[in-house]
Amino acid sequence: MTTDTEFWPNDLLENIPSTPRQVLERVAAQLGPKTRNLVLAEVNTRAAQNGGFLHDFYLRVPSLKYKYELFSLYHEISLYPVNTHDFEETIIDNEAELENFVREKINHPDTIKIVRSLVAQATFEEDSIPF
Repeated sequence: MTTDTEFWPNDLLENIPSTPRQVLERVAAQLGPKTRNLVLAEVNTRAAQNGGFLHDFYLRVPSLKYKYELFSLYHEISLYPVNTHDFEETIIDNEAELENFVREKINHPDTIKIVRSLVAQATFEEDSIPF
């Protein structure tokens, strides 16, 4: 409880939820070790004009200076719900649903095919001998 001179509550920093960006960053950190760092994942976050946030999830091949946007998310300042922006729009109501969405997205056969193709191209680049 606050006193007459304190306006902010004392428990202001309790029960801070994970942000969608934090969830995406945790997932992104897992890709590099699985691909010998040939393909990395990164999250770019920017403010939206209406005060919300946009998060773009990229697959990146450093040796090719190449980036592929796998999906994008948008949320207002309140964190949830999150709207996805990929082939179809999905509304995600909480962190558990976001983790499920990301798990399904990165384990989808199309995503696996893209990652394998990028690894193959990155491997070819590393093995090439310049003339």
